[in-house]
Amino acid sequence: MKTLKQTFLVLAMLVIATFTMAQMAVVEYMKVKPGDGNKYLSMEKAWKKIHDARMKAGLIESWSLYENMFAGANEPYQYAVVTVYKDMAAYEAEGYEAAGRAAYPNYNDKDWDDFYIKTNDSRVMSTIDVYTLVTAADAKASKPEKYFALSMMNVKPGGEGAYEKIEKDYYKPMHEDMIKTGKMEGWSIWAKHPGNYRNDQYIAVNSYSTVAQITSGSYFETLKKLMPNMKMDDLAAKTTAARTITEEFTWKMIDDVSKN
Repeated sequence: MKTLKQTFLVLAMLVIATFTMAQMAVVEYMKVKPGDGNKYLSMEKAWKKIHDARMKAGLIESWSLYENMFAGANEPYQYAVVTVYKDMAAYEAEGYEAAGRAAYPNYNDKDWDDFYIKTNDSRVMSTIDVYTLVTAADAKASKPEKYFALSMMNVKPGGEGAYEKIEKDYYKPMHEDMIKTGKMEGWSIWAKHPGNYRNDQYIAVNSYSTVAQITSGSYFETLKKLMPNMKMDDLAAKTTAARTITEEFTWKMIDDVSKN
């Protein structure tokens, strides 16, 4: 019979293995002063060359720049940068130095000093979050993803399994159907990496090709179509008991580097 210590050790190893093998996303939230938007975007365009070199070297899966669409000057951030890695090993590899040399082979030490000074002057990196992919719709987008509706969620300790089961059993097939019928372009659930918790542990990401598409889908009609024996009120109650939405944002993609 396993001892309690052995049981905890096995569980810890399973958690480590999960986060080592899972796709990861690093989200950097950027606060930009009023009037400095063009200066910041210019620096991100310069950084794009470095991220492109990182992707070509197999270090990242994608890099994307987003605008927090309804953020005012007093919001925690106005822009967000998302870098997706294959796994923890790729995340730890980074590869910035080699990618920088590939992107700007003629830069000397002074050029790099100026580059970083301009970068730091253009924005403040207010927060960094690290996520691992829990589940995503298998259906493929028919149009380019441009707008993203994000819901940050808090789950009570010990309730992670129940919450994830609801997303996979009910919401995943519903979102897959909405993608196939042109109501949206993508859906995914991400969990914050252990040690990175603040007010929420999960984020749901819905993606769309247009702003109008955001309100084109009907969960009620989709549920009725796919699961006629499940009442919307019952699913809503089950969902509310499993998680609490803490914040919601709408992002617009500004630029990206990807393999697609």
